[in-house]
Amino acid sequence: MEEDIAEIIGNVVGDGSLVKMNDGKIRFQLRGHLLEDKDHYDNFIVPTFNQKIAMPLTGRNVGILKYTKRNSYGIGSESKSIAKFLRDLGISLGTKRELSIPDWIKSDKKLSIAFLRGLMDTDGSVYFNKRYTEINPKFQKVIRIELGSTSGRLIQDVYTLMRSLGFKTELIKPYEKKKVNERTLFRIRIGNKRDIEKWISEIGFRNPKHSTKVELWKIYGFCPPKTTLSQRRQILAGKLEIHSFYKEPDNTP
Repeated sequence: MEEDIAEIIGNVVGDGSLVKMNDGKIRFQLRGHLLEDKDHYDNFIVPTFNQKIAMPLTGRNVGILKYTKRNSYGIGSESKSIAKFLRDLGISLGTKRELSIPDWIKSDKKLSIAFLRGLMDTDGSVYFNKRYTEINPKFQKVIRIELGSTSGRLIQDVYTLMRSLGFKTELIKPYEKKKVNERTLFRIRIGNKRDIEKWISEIGFRNPKHSTKVELWKIYGFCPPKTTLSQRRQILAGKLEIHSFYKEPDNTP
């Protein structure tokens, strides 16, 4: 068991699935957003999965899944050996409501850190709030890191694991879905500056959709809301003015 494998398992727990098809085959899929997650897949998930799992088990690379109409991008396979490998490492078949962190990961600090990074990169979010103790707050300066899952058991597992690693995380009120076919979202949040810095230095982000937000926050002290990965990269490259996302009020009579 190595860190790259633990991180991939974190990715799979976040955005992956093992589903038994009508013909009896088990289909594995791991997909993210076509634009925001593609770099993460191309630079880490795809080459790592091929090198450490697909090639040793099947002698060939895993298939690329690209659905433009669904804005999704990822990998997929119906290999029996890949499905067995993932199940042996703790990935459950079918519904993701009762997920948990495998014991082989929880028992090792380095593997735990790698798993959390993988889970965060696929199922987490980095966002920013205004500091309302300021007079007329304008910029989103307060950083938050949040993980969400439809599995309450998984979020409780993450909470316990992060506490054991020294994080003062908080379980926050589950988000009750409004539609019949949606599920309740269980959440955990890191909100204080000490733990934010601890996550950045000890766990970090491999997915640029997260890391570019942190880079902007470190440089400017804030990050505009609803920016795309492309826009953040343009700001960091000096090709886009960060203040252009804040329109001044028009006081013209």
